[in-house]
Amino acid sequence: MAVLAGVYRHPVANFDPEWIFRRDLTVIGGKGQPLVTAQGEALAIDFFRRGVLRAEQVVTAFPRSQAAEAFAAQNAAACLKAVLTTEAAA
Repeated sequence: MAVLAGVYRHPVANFDPEWIFRRDLTVIGGKGQPLVTAQGEALAIDFFRRGVLRAEQVVTAFPRSQAAEAFAAQNAAACLKAVLTTEAAA
């Protein structure tokens, strides 16, 4: 499962929905406040709590010395969320 959230005033350049159709994916749109459950809890938090998502599926840690690689990985969609970590003292 993937949840993509965003708001755009104009069409997104280089977005081709054909990949959605060819993979027979289901896309659910939402806008406004962050997506929430019926109880008003942020949907992402609910997904983590119920085990639908696990942090290791979403976050890829990079040492701060590899910041350029982290940004490149996220820009290339090689990871969902690049996080820079402090490096242990030698």
